[in-house]
Amino acid sequence: CIAAGFVMLISCKFKYGMLVIGSGSMTGTINKGDAIIYKKLDKDEQIEIEDIIVFQSENIRIIHRVIDKKDTGTEIKYYTKGDANSNEDNYVVEQSMVLGKVNVRLPFVGLPTVWLNEL
Repeated sequence: CIAAGFVMLISCKFKYGMLVIGSGSMTGTINKGDAIIYKKLDKDEQIEIEDIIVFQSENIRIIHRVIDKKDTGTEIKYYTKGDANSNEDNYVVEQSMVLGKVNVRLPFVGLPTVWLNEL
C-alpha cells in the first residue's frame, strides 16, 4: 500500500506529484536534496503571489515562487523567482506551463537521488 502510493507520487500522473530538488535556487525554503509534493490545480483554483509553483520550461520542471502576476484578458502570466536567487527569472510563466502548487516539503528525502545524478 505504501509502495503503491509512493509510485503514484513519483509518476506525477495523478492529482499529486513528487519531485526531488536538484538545485539551490530555493535554498532556505526548499533545499537541494529535499523532495516536494505538489497538487495539480483544479480548473477554478487560483495561483496567488507568494505561492510556490511547479512549472515546466523546455522539458525541465522548475519550482519557484510567484512574485507577480498579470491578467492579459486571455491568460494570466506569472513572474517567478527562486528564493535564493538575486534576480527574478528572465522568462514569463504562462498558465499552460503550470503543473501545480507546492503543498509539502520533505527534508532530505531526495538526497540519494541527487547523489546518484551527480555521479
